[in-house]
Amino acid sequence: MSQASIQAESNRLPSLIAYNYLRTATMPDWAWECLRRNFDFQAGARLGHRRGVTRVRLTAGPILTRLRARHAGAEAWGLACFR
Repeated sequence: MSQASIQAESNRLPSLIAYNYLRTATMPDWAWECLRRNFDFQAGARLGHRRGVTRVRLTAGPILTRLRARHAGAEAWGLACFR
């Protein structure tokens, strides 16, 4: 790899300071950091999002959010949830 290509690559990478928050990260924080970089997870999230969501306000006040249609790829990652 040439010096120019090494320099170009290092210019695209975030500085190490950007990762300081990981010094105090909990196990769930670390899990999320790994998961959100997983290409299969990203694909499942895009597929689930593309189908859209519906939001219905329940009589008691909370809002029910759900996918318009089931998607096994999104459900495999726990992306088909209610709130």
